[in-house]
Amino acid sequence: MPGRIRFDWREAREIDWRERYSRDFVGYDLWMRIFEFEFGSPGWIDMALEALHRGRFSEADTSPARPCVFISHRQDDELQAVAAANVLINRDDDIDVWLDVEDPDLQRLAQHPDPSDPLVRILTALVIEMALINSSHVLAILTSNTKGSMWVPYEYGRIKQQRILDVKAAMLNLDEDKIEEPEYALLGPIFYATNALNNWP
Repeated sequence: MPGRIRFDWREAREIDWRERYSRDFVGYDLWMRIFEFEFGSPGWIDMALEALHRGRFSEADTSPARPCVFISHRQDDELQAVAAANVLINRDDDIDVWLDVEDPDLQRLAQHPDPSDPLVRILTALVIEMALINSSHVLAILTSNTKGSMWVPYEYGRIKQQRILDVKAAMLNLDEDKIEEPEYALLGPIFYATNALNNWP
């Protein structure tokens, strides 16, 4: 699909974690410091967390040069998320999209026999966080499945943390009964049909 350039991870399959990102990514230097230790070695998690606590984004880190939409959704809403991504990437204005189900490293982590393994959990969080800080917008998919999600509110709020009112954080309410959106969603755009994304962002 033509629009998925920055966040097309299909080429990242089976590579070293240090080679996942190019130098133009926000957070690249910090990511490299996290993986300067031998990945998976005893104490790697402690060393990685220490690097994160000490780390700061460099002055070279900037927002993406063009819009990139992070699509936040529950696993059960994958089809709705893919449909929303397709509307965005098939437009003529060169929008990038990041969608977790297309990320091969997240797919590989999801196949781990022990999803509660701390290594799996921190790697999953790091991959998602890097996608968030390299995105300019977030679109949260709201359905009857969303209730109880720990990630969707975080991902939505992560993009708009600098502003109370922000058009960069939007919600797509696809619930058949149009369940009431959470209060924080009222501080950004709310859409009720996927084709509304033709006019956002």
